[in-house]
Amino acid sequence: MHLVATIDSGRAKGIPFYVLFKCDFEDARRLTPRTGLERVDEIIENRLKKMAMFPYFNGFEQDGSRVKIFQSNPSDYFHELLEVQVPATAKQLFQKELKEAVGARHHDRYDDYFVGLPPEKRELFGEERFIPLSDLLPPPEVNYVTQRSCQAVREKYDKKVKATIKVDGTLKVEMELDALGKSFFFARKGDVRYMIIRGESFVTSGQLSGLDFLNVEELDDILPRVTEEISKEGEDA
Repeated sequence: MHLVATIDSGRAKGIPFYVLFKCDFEDARRLTPRTGLERVDEIIENRLKKMAMFPYFNGFEQDGSRVKIFQSNPSDYFHELLEVQVPATAKQLFQKELKEAVGARHHDRYDDYFVGLPPEKRELFGEERFIPLSDLLPPPEVNYVTQRSCQAVREKYDKKVKATIKVDGTLKVEMELDALGKSFFFARKGDVRYMIIRGESFVTSGQLSGLDFLNVEELDDILPRVTEEISKEGEDA
């Protein structure tokens, strides 16, 4: 069944759409005065379970390159009938854009890393890291590929790409990746890695803690003590 619909209110007035319904048939019986119950081979169910609408409409504008599919349960019916592809998820798009961004600078050198999925939990900066030392990129290159990938996801899905890092099993940090090199940084001194977070507003919640009473020190004053205490821990061990 093909229908042509128009939106007649709001900002989108008089925009045509093509609507395709999938009508499921089933065997049934009907009551007649002459024969009583009579078999009806195929009737249309009174509940529509699948519908496709073209072009895609997000409430403000049309997108002629996309089809909107409505269905009560997961199915590939319209995907096969109309030969359309399921849109990539934000994570899939980010991986695709990351591969293209890396490839734009280094051609196919890193393609093998994008075959399949990486380990769910992987060490970032240690000896057993997923990307070996010989293939690491300098910070400006990493900032470039990260910004490009995040921008693609933001434009397509209007979403932020986030990452979560666990530090020494005691600290869990969640950040928006496009803030790399702006609000958070990574550094090292010897075998010790540092994550530096920079900001103007730090907000907490819940009960009072020692942090509420903390008088923040100057950065130049605390850095020597941080490296000194880590060195002492290493000596004690």
